[in-house]
Amino acid sequence: MEVKAVFFDIDGTLVNDRKSVLKSTKDAIKIVKEQGVLVGVATGRGPFFVKELMEDLDLDFAVTYNGQYIFNKEKVLFASPIAKSSLRQLIAYAKK
Repeated sequence: MEVKAVFFDIDGTLVNDRKSVLKSTKDAIKIVKEQGVLVGVATGRGPFFVKELMEDLDLDFAVTYNGQYIFNKEKVLFASPIAKSSLRQLIAYAKK
């Protein structure tokens, strides 16, 4: 089976407890990309938290908000926002 893409979590995987990316991690990502494998992150975080990491590591895509917002360097590939009516209900519930 040919590997076409790999996904990494951020905290404790790409980024260590000092909030930095190890050189060995950067080197490993470079080697994987040189083999033609797409590299991305999959996280519960929002897209604004991963854009700098994507640039620094030359990542191909990001799966954010636990799969609700997926994008690559050029465009949004998938977005599933919460409906306004549901959001209003959530806000009303939270105010109680």
